[in-house]
Amino acid sequence: MSSFRVISKKWISLTFDVAFILAAFLSCHIVINEFTPVFAVNDNPPIVSSDSTTLSEDERNMVGHSIAEFTVTDADSGKNGMYHLYIHPPDTPVEIVKPRTHYSLSLTDSLNYEAQSNYTFDVVAVDTGEPAMNGSLTFHLSVVDINDPPVLNAEEYVAFAKEPITVGEGAFSLSQLLTKMLVHLGCCHELPLVG
Repeated sequence: MSSFRVISKKWISLTFDVAFILAAFLSCHIVINEFTPVFAVNDNPPIVSSDSTTLSEDERNMVGHSIAEFTVTDADSGKNGMYHLYIHPPDTPVEIVKPRTHYSLSLTDSLNYEAQSNYTFDVVAVDTGEPAMNGSLTFHLSVVDINDPPVLNAEEYVAFAKEPITVGEGAFSLSQLLTKMLVHLGCCHELPLVG
C-alpha cells in the first residue's frame, strides 16, 4: 500500500509540473498576442553635408573636373533610409558622381566667365519613405576670369593706303589694324587719326 502511495504522489507531482508548464506557456502566449505590430516610421530626413560649399574654379577646367565632395546620411533603415539625388536647378553645368564611399560634383560643360560668372545650386536628397522626406545643401560656384586670347570673327581684314606710296613705306600701322579689329569686335570706338 505504501508503494502505491509513493507512485500516486509521484503521479500527482508530475501532473502538477505539466500543468504548471502548460499554464506558463499559455500565459506567455497570451501576452505575446497582446503586442501590437510595430511599423517603421519615416521620421528622419536625409542629411547632405560637405566640408566646403563655396567653390572657385577657373575657365580652363575641363569637362569631368571634380569641384567638390559631399556625403549623404539617413538615420532611418530599409526603404526609409534609401534616397535619390538631384541637382537644382537642373541646367547647372555639374553632375553627381559616386567614385567610392562619398559623392563628388563634376563639371558637365566648360565654364565661361564672360557668359556666366557664378552659379548657385542645391544638391537635393529625397528618400523613398512614406511620406517622403528631403534634405539639401546649397553650393556657390564662382568662375575665375582668365585672360582669353582675342577671337577674330572675320576671315580677313582689309587695309587701304593712299597714293602715292613708295616701296618700303608703311602702308598701315599695326596699332591702326588692331584698333580696326577691336572696333569690329565691339570692344571700343574708333578714334580719328591725328597726323
